[in-house]
Amino acid sequence: MYTLHNDEGPHQPLQGQTPAARHQLSTRSYLERLAPAVHPCHFVVKKVRKAGTIRCEHKTLLLARPLRQHLVGSHKTGDRTWSIYFSHVLLAAVDERDMIVRG
Repeated sequence: MYTLHNDEGPHQPLQGQTPAARHQLSTRSYLERLAPAVHPCHFVVKKVRKAGTIRCEHKTLLLARPLRQHLVGSHKTGDRTWSIYFSHVLLAAVDERDMIVRG
């Protein structure tokens, strides 16, 4: 679908050119792999499984599939709540009472 659209023409907003004709490759370089996430020493660090899940209190919590095989850290933020981080990014909060990921 996108190939057909990008090679069809002319497109009035592009002064009669096709999107493919106007496209330029990015000069920005990207890493092949992200560096391992670093978490403070008081965090509980877990590896996200292939399904995008982690184990917590004998239950499976779904975080996100793009995080699979990466490390996430969690720490207790309240009497029964935990915050889950990927590096310095807060992903979610979990309440031990219902084990539901919020955030």
